[in-house]
Amino acid sequence: MPIHSLPVPVEIVELIIDELHDDTYTLKHCALVARAFRRCSQKHLYRYLAIKFSNHPTPDHEARGLLDALTEHPHLARSVRHLRIWNYLEGFFDPGAKRWVQITDDILIRIFQKLPSLCFLAFSASQMMYDFSVHPPQISWSHLSPPLVLALTTMLRSSPITSIIIQGFTHLPITDIAINSLHLERLSLSYTDTPLTWDDDDDSWLIPDLEIPIPLEATASNTTGDKNFLESLTMDDYSVLTVHELCRSAVLPHSKLSLLHLREVVVHNSTRYMADLPDRIMEIASGSLETLCWKCPDYTWYTERHVEIDAPAIPPEIRSLRLLFDHFHGVTPHHMSYVCEALEEIAGGNKLEEILLVLGMEAPSDQNDVWCESVDWTAWFDELLTGVNEFPHMRRVTIFIQHPSLCEHSQCVPVARYDEINRRLERMLCLLHARGTLSVQWMVAAVEESMDRMGVATRALSQKIEGGVFVGPDGRLKRC
Repeated sequence: MPIHSLPVPVEIVELIIDELHDDTYTLKHCALVARAFRRCSQKHLYRYLAIKFSNHPTPDHEARGLLDALTEHPHLARSVRHLRIWNYLEGFFDPGAKRWVQITDDILIRIFQKLPSLCFLAFSASQMMYDFSVHPPQISWSHLSPPLVLALTTMLRSSPITSIIIQGFTHLPITDIAINSLHLERLSLSYTDTPLTWDDDDDSWLIPDLEIPIPLEATASNTTGDKNFLESLTMDDYSVLTVHELCRSAVLPHSKLSLLHLREVVVHNSTRYMADLPDRIMEIASGSLETLCWKCPDYTWYTERHVEIDAPAIPPEIRSLRLLFDHFHGVTPHHMSYVCEALEEIAGGNKLEEILLVLGMEAPSDQNDVWCESVDWTAWFDELLTGVNEFPHMRRVTIFIQHPSLCEHSQCVPVARYDEINRRLERMLCLLHARGTLSVQWMVAAVEESMDRMGVATRALSQKIEGGVFVGPDGRLKRC
C-alpha cells in the first residue's frame, strides 16, 4: 500500500528557510527540493545581488540573465533589497572592428526600473576606464549616459533606497540626487570629480572659495518639515567638487535632502585641496554629529615627502572617533603626533566616549624592535587620555593591529606572535590598561583585497569579538 507523504506546512517551510537566510550554499540546494522551498529560498537568494563586470566587456551583457529572471518572475524583483555593481563600464570592445564602443545600457536601465523594494545600491566604475593605453581618452567612460542617469534618479524617487555608494563616475547629477532622495540616510562618494582635476601639479580647476551656505539651511527651519535628513556622508579627496555641489543643492527649496542632522562624517585621505570642507560640513551638523571617521593610510608616507595634508579637526561634540593609518616599524609615526595634537586641542571640553584606532603594519624583520619608534607617542597618548577631567566621558579605547595576509585558513595564523605584539603595546599604554579602558586586538585576512579594515574593526566590536580576528575568504569574521 503506497504511503502518501503530507505536504510540509508553508509556515514551517518559511521558518526553516528564514533560519538559513545568510547561508547561500544551502539556500541554493533548498531551491531544488520542492516548489514551496524554491519560492522561499529564492526570496533570500535574490535579497542580496552582486554583478561584477568583466575587465574585457563584450556585447553579451553580464546582467542579461538577471533581467530575464526579473522579467519572468516579478516576485523576485520585489525581493531585491541590496544591489552591488562592480567594475562597470557603459560600453564594450568590438573584436570585429577592433575598437571600444560606448553605448546606452538598456539592460541596466530596465533592471533599475524593476526594483521597487531596493534599499541599498553600490555602483562602482571599472578602474580600467582611466587606462588610456586600453581605452581611448576621447571617450568619457566615467560619464553615464543620460538615460541611465535618469533611470538612477527615478529609482531614487520610487524605491525606498536608504544607502548609496558611488565610486568612479563623474559629472554626477548631484542636484537631481538631492532633489529625488526621499529616503536616503547614507551616501558615499569617491572618485566622482572629473579625471581632468586629478593632476596634483595643476590647481587651476580649484574653486577659490568653496563657500557652503550654512545660514540658508540653518535658518530655514520652517521649510525642513518635508526634508529627508542624511545621517552619514562619506567623501574622499577626489570628490571635493561633487560634495561641495551636494552641499549647495541640499539647501535648495525643492531639495528633499538635508545635511543639517548628519550623525557621521567619513573622510578618506585629505591631501588634495580638500581644505576645510569636512570641517564646514561638520559645523553644519554640529548639533547632531556623533562620529568622525578619518582614513588616511599614507599619512606618514605623505609627511615624509612633504605632501600637504589637510587633516580634519576633531569636533569636541562627537562621541566616537575612528582613525585608520599605516604604521611602519622604525619610521617616525607622524600620524600619531597628529592624533595626540588633535586630542590635546579638545582636552577638557569634549564629549568623546570612544576611540577606535586601526593601524596597518608590515611584518617586522625583528620581533624585538616592534614599537621601538612609538615610545614618545604612547607616553603622550597614555597620559593625555587618563588625565584628570581631560576626557571625562571616555569609556573605551580600542586599537586594532592589521597584519598582512599570510594564509587561506585561520589555523595557519601565527597567533602567539601577534598576541605578543599586542602585549608590548599594552605595556607601553600602561595607564589606559590599568584603568580598564584599553583593548588591543589584531586582524588578518585570507584575501587582502577583500578587507575593509575599518569595517572589520567596527563589525568585530559590534559582534563583541575579543582577541584576534581572522577574516575568511567569504568576509566572515572568526575569533582566533
